[in-house]
Amino acid sequence: MKRAFSNLSSRLLKSESDELKATIQFLTRASKRPSLTSLLDAESGQNHVERVLKVLNSTLPEVDSQKKRVQTHYDILFSQLKDIARQSSQKPLQNGLESSEKLYNYLLLQQYMGKLQTVPQMARIVLSKTFQDFDKLWENLTMFDAKQQLHLSVLLYYRCGNPIIRQQFEDQWLDKYGEMHISVQRLLWKCLTRECQTSAELEHVVQISRQSIRSWSAHDEVVLYQSIYTKCHLLPTPGESLTKNQELFIATLRILARHNVHKRDMLKIVKLSIENRLANETSEETSVISIYQYRFIRALDLAVQDVYSSCEGKKNANELQNELQQVLASVNDEEQEVKSQMSLKFI
Repeated sequence: MKRAFSNLSSRLLKSESDELKATIQFLTRASKRPSLTSLLDAESGQNHVERVLKVLNSTLPEVDSQKKRVQTHYDILFSQLKDIARQSSQKPLQNGLESSEKLYNYLLLQQYMGKLQTVPQMARIVLSKTFQDFDKLWENLTMFDAKQQLHLSVLLYYRCGNPIIRQQFEDQWLDKYGEMHISVQRLLWKCLTRECQTSAELEHVVQISRQSIRSWSAHDEVVLYQSIYTKCHLLPTPGESLTKNQELFIATLRILARHNVHKRDMLKIVKLSIENRLANETSEETSVISIYQYRFIRALDLAVQDVYSSCEGKKNANELQNELQQVLASVNDEEQEVKSQMSLKFI
């Protein structure tokens, strides 16, 4: 108290204001017994009190200036962090060689900065062989919007097989199947049929799933075959209206799968169908021939010929070769038809 009073007195004495000098005299008299004059001069005393409080407040730290200084500090700090984040987000992933933690942090960083805008971005990270932070991503799935959660849940289930993910999302997967990216649709079918070993099991799962998917179409049928091509011979024969290319694609895969042809040969045909957008063909557009239709039928011809040639000299390959001959004949007819229509298009 003595120190505070000393500081107050020094500040008051340094001032040349008559009012402040009068306040000093008031403070001096305050230690003496009250007189009639001091009791009657209540208004003057109140002024002195207010003046003392003003001086005392002037000795306190300047809060506004401190706040401004702190705000400036954080503005600079966040500006630096933003620059670091921008540089990190622009650094491409090095072919999946980053650690799992870095991939996870990169995924969240892209989300925070609003740059996680496509499914291939998410798939590239979660499907990386290096990525292993499945539990962390599952726990923080709510940090992503509903559509991102839909896709990430499939990617996560495909990688880790956590049954809780399927329990929580399976109904949503089927209800919003049409909203999924086509690449995730393929993964979904792999997930749903992963444990099916017999024709009855596979047919049951596919039938139940198809009933829950709205407006099943030829597009969905092709995606289904692209997904589970090694077991596609166990599926019932398609009843949808397919284009000729789609029919030949499915027929070829069913033959190869039934004869347990090397997976590499079947995958080659599947990749050809994806590259040439076979799922997007519609029977209503048969009069309009695209370059993708011709490229696919030509590539399918060559792929089937390769499989046929690889059967030469092998035991028990006669049945497979006979079936492939029928496919080649149909493929050749379709190829000639496409060629003629393309020629007419440019006349």
